[in-house]
Amino acid sequence: PHFLYNTLDSIKWNARINQVPEIAVLAENLAVILRKSISSRPFITLREELETIESYVEIQKIRFTGRFLYETEIPDQLEDCMVPKMILQPLVENAILHGVENSLTPCTITVTAREQTADILLEVHNTGPCMTPEELDAVRRFAAKPKGHGIGLKNINDRLQLYFGSFGWQIDSDPEQGTRVRMTLPKKEKEDVQTAD
Repeated sequence: PHFLYNTLDSIKWNARINQVPEIAVLAENLAVILRKSISSRPFITLREELETIESYVEIQKIRFTGRFLYETEIPDQLEDCMVPKMILQPLVENAILHGVENSLTPCTITVTAREQTADILLEVHNTGPCMTPEELDAVRRFAAKPKGHGIGLKNINDRLQLYFGSFGWQIDSDPEQGTRVRMTLPKKEKEDVQTAD
């Protein structure tokens, strides 16, 4: 990991010296994602998860310049809640790859969090093209393999089942509302989970 971080740092500074800001942005944000993804901590704060997503979004903004808007609606009091790391990032990735890439008009991707008694409801919504009923059914059964992928939701589902048992996710997609993926997690504070590195 140190070699990779140092290499990305060298790329970043070389790009800045040579006035290629896009390359510097790519290297800097890729380093953030790499650092978070290889951390041994299974749980991080929601704030940290949003920082990882922000880094991912900055990379994709270079690829899809002007084609999507990213927003968050997260109450301050939920930012310190503990969530499994990289639990929302794959959903934002899907929203960009399947929503933005396939849209003829700019899309909005929104990540929201709401408190529900002892739980938190997390949602990723994109206003891009919706799925057909057949595609939606395949995704719900983890049978969809768009562009050779299709493991993101299955991975999220398996991790939610491992950590929380009956907690899971749901997905809806229609022409009026776009595509929404929701998951409900027990509200956990830092002291409630093991966060050892």
